[in-house]
Amino acid sequence: MTTRLALVTGASRGIGAAIARELAAAGCRILLNYRSDERGAAEVRDAIVAAGGEATLLRFDEVFGLRLAEWAPGTISIPEDVLALLQQREAARAEKRWKDADRLRDEIYDHGFDVEDTAKGPQLKPSKH
Repeated sequence: MTTRLALVTGASRGIGAAIARELAAAGCRILLNYRSDERGAAEVRDAIVAAGGEATLLRFDEVFGLRLAEWAPGTISIPEDVLALLQQREAARAEKRWKDADRLRDEIYDHGFDVEDTAKGPQLKPSKH
């Protein structure tokens, strides 16, 4: 006898909960992953078990020790000299001094940043070189 196992993420509510219930009704054993709503995930598990299915709660952040709840995006510190180069480049572009603008872009790149020209103005990003 083959047992099918399904891992359902976001299983505490909405589409994830509905998918978990459908897969359980089709005979799958369910691993219910949730991020923060343990009560909601437990209700889904209880409904599956009450209907004769099998379900286990897993909070992957704890299972894998990822500490996702503590994660926050890092901030990028842009040196003043790079910001000055960017301003000089924008002035050169406004005056249509394209060679100067290209040279300044290269200098910015040498400092470890890429310039992305967007509709909202130039954006600096750490370069991947």
